Amino acid sequence: MRLALPPPPIVHVGHPALRQRAAPVLDLRGRETRRVIGQLVRALDAHDGSGLAAPQIGEPVRILAVRDLFNRLPSADALAPHLGDVQRARLLRISPVVAINPTITAASDDHDEDWEACLSLPGLWGLVRRPRAVSVRFTAPDGAETAHECVGWAARVFQHELDHLDGVLFIDRLVHGVAGLVHESELHHQLPSEEDGGAVARPAAGPASATRMDGAR
Repeated sequence: MRLALPPPPIVHVGHPALRQRAAPVLDLRGRETRRVIGQLVRALDAHDGSGLAAPQIGEPVRILAVRDLFNRLPSADALAPHLGDVQRARLLRISPVVAINPTITAASDDHDEDWEACLSLPGLWGLVRRPRAVSVRFTAPDGAETAHECVGWAARVFQHELDHLDGVLFIDRLVHGVAGLVHESELHHQLPSEEDGGAVARPAAGPASATRMDGAR
């Protein structure tokens, strides 16, 4: 009987891997690359993450994983509306998309502002402005070259994780600077309520309200 390997720990701000440009992967299907991918996916699953980048587990190489890059999830109204996107993805057995040496080849002129958080900065949220759509290229674990256009939530998560590969954290892109950081226990003060004409948003809600990039949604 083979015992399941425990997930690696998430490193936090201050760890050098989070502030350096990650190295490109040269041996795309080598043993070390497979090891890092396995650890990354285990960590993503352990934290019910939307996405995760290799530097967040202390591995400064250009690999990231995104839960639903290809937008395969039905709407919340169609499937288990009480669950977040990550839980619905698990229900549908949607595996994370692993991207090796990812790049953004084009970005839309339209931008959205949304709340982001990160497992490497636990408890902190901030408003970040990003292109609403991006065209991406990467190598899949099987060696296939992949091109895809990400829109909305998937685009935001991909950009957030790609930033990690360049030593950039979401706190570097805050609309209002570090003064705009909010602890998750106070986030409800920042989000629109029904009385304000907006949807009630929770820290685990979707991109129309608040998006936890590396944690549960």
